[in-house]
Order: sequence, then structure tokens, then C-alpha cells
Amino acid sequence: MDYSQDLFSYKGDEPCLLPSRIRLSNKETRYSFCVTLDELTSEGYIGPIEVPNITENQYLCWCCNTLQYLVVDGVDPHCKRCPSDNAEAKALLLSRIKNSPDSFDKENKYTQTFKEKVGHYKGKLLDLYFKSDLNELSISDIPSQPMVHSSTVAAAEITISGLVDAYREEYKWQYENYGVIPNLDPRLAGCSALPEADWVRGSGLLYDSANDKIIVFGRHCIS
Repeated sequence: MDYSQDLFSYKGDEPCLLPSRIRLSNKETRYSFCVTLDELTSEGYIGPIEVPNITENQYLCWCCNTLQYLVVDGVDPHCKRCPSDNAEAKALLLSRIKNSPDSFDKENKYTQTFKEKVGHYKGKLLDLYFKSDLNELSISDIPSQPMVHSSTVAAAEITISGLVDAYREEYKWQYENYGVIPNLDPRLAGCSALPEADWVRGSGLLYDSANDKIIVFGRHCIS
């Protein structure tokens, strides 16, 4: 089962996210997204731990005897920032971690570009979670979410199909006259649909006689 986004207490310590790889006593390795609760319990992990909701005038205190979070009224004595801002930042960080798409993507739902960006972003969030003093956390410390035009494979296919339709005549003319498509839309890089089978490759003379200039290659091209 996937416990990669849940909080666990290790031998009574304050809960945190599981390590990505867990070494069992029998020397086998498990991943946090594919491990049983019995295996975790046998290694000293207790959970998943529920985190109570709190107001700006409360804070959480971990009790190692009851293995639960206690809701305490007042201002966290360890928090040097505005308690409401800090509580909001903590909640946002945990929410981003718990709700970020799975970069492992066992169903191959997302594009490779999106998975790479999500993996990099989630790494930043986990670094912040594990390496920072969370009582000093503010909203500005949390990195912005990655922007990708087409995150799913289905959406990317629709986008590519639309771009091919939009550029078909222009690219066909370039390919049949220049022998290349010199300035391919970056979103079509690696597209197997171009050039189309019935296009006849031109001579390769990269000269625009109508405008008396040499054709300049862009970052992406097809020859």
C-alpha cells in the first residue's frame, strides 16, 4: 500500500514522512509507496498519525506516551514567527506534499516532462520538510508549483494533434522546399507524426529567395 504521504512515528518520536526506502530486518527493501502496515509496525513505525486541525490560537504538541498530537491553547513557545502565518505555512507544505501527483506514475498517466518536473518539485518540498526548522517556516519559503502546458499523456496527444493541424501546410512547404523544418514548435520536438509519409523532401537549399535571406535554424528542427 502507498504510505508515502502519511505521517508515522518511529519508536515514539514525533511523526514525520516515511523515508523513500525502508530496510526491513530480513534485509529486504521496501518503498514507502509499496509497503504493508504489518511490515512498518515490525520495524517500529506507528501510524498513520492523524494531525488535528487547529486555530491560530492553538498549537500541536506530540505526546510520546499516548502517541497522539495534543491540541494546546495559546502560542507555541518554540515558534518565533506569527503563529497564524506559521500554521498556515505548515498546513500548505503538508498539503502540497500529500496532494502532489505521484512521479512514479504506475499507470503511465502523466507525460515524462511532467513527471520530471513533479519529481524535482517534490524533492524541494521534502528537503524543506526534513531539513528546515518547521517552526520558522513561512509561506514565502514554499516553492511555487511547476507549470506544464499538458500534464497528462491524453492532454499532450490532443495538444500535439492540434499543433500538427495548425502547422501542417507551413511545415510541409518548408520540408518540400528546404529539405528540413528549420523552426519547429518546441512542443512538437520528438513528434513521430512529422514529417508525414506523403511529403517529398526538398533539395536542402536553405535560402528564402522571396525575401533574399538565408534560413536560420531554431532550437528544434526536423530533417
